[in-house]
Amino acid sequence: MEKTNIDLQLIKEAKEGKQEAFSKLFNNYYGLVFTTAFKILKNYADAQDLTMITFEKAFSNKVMKKYEPITSYASWLIKIATNKSIDFLKEKKYQYKPKCFVEIESVNDIIYYAQNIEEKIIDKEKWKETKKIIKKLPPVFKEILILRFKQELKCKEIANELNISINTVIGRIRYLRKNMRRELKNRNVL
Repeated sequence: MEKTNIDLQLIKEAKEGKQEAFSKLFNNYYGLVFTTAFKILKNYADAQDLTMITFEKAFSNKVMKKYEPITSYASWLIKIATNKSIDFLKEKKYQYKPKCFVEIESVNDIIYYAQNIEEKIIDKEKWKETKKIIKKLPPVFKEILILRFKQELKCKEIANELNISINTVIGRIRYLRKNMRRELKNRNVL
C-alpha cells in the first residue's frame, strides 16, 4: 500500500479514536516534526516540547476532524509545527520579568514596570507621570497590565484568562510599550 493511502487509513482510524492509529502516526512523523521545530527554535529541549505540542494539537478532536486530504499529512503537520514554533518564539520574546516592583495605590493597584523604560523611570516625578498615563488607559489595557506585571502571568496564560487570542495579548503589550514611551517623551519625562 502506498504511503499516502496508509496515512489516509491511519487518519480515518484516528478520527474514530483508535489509539494504535495515533501511535503509528506519531512514530511515522516524530522525526519530521522535531526537525521542523528544531530548525526554527535552534534549541533541542524547546524543539522536543514543541514536537509534543504539535502532536497534541494535531491529535485533538477539533483539529483532527478538520484535516482534509487535500494536502499531505506531512505538510499539514509541518504547518502546525511551524506555526506553533513561531508562536513560541513570539511569546518567549515578549516574556520578561521586571527587575523590581513599585506598588500603585490607585488604578486597581496596578504594578507597571515595562522592560524598555524600566531603567528610565527611577525618580518619583517620573513615576508620578507614569501613574497619570496608566489612569487614562482603557480597562482592557489595565487588565493586561495587572495580569502581566502584578500576577506575572505569561502571554498564553493571559490569553486563556481573558478568553482572547495570544496574538491579541502580544499586540496589546506591544501597543502599551510603544504608547507609554511616546507619552512619557511628550511629557518630557524620558
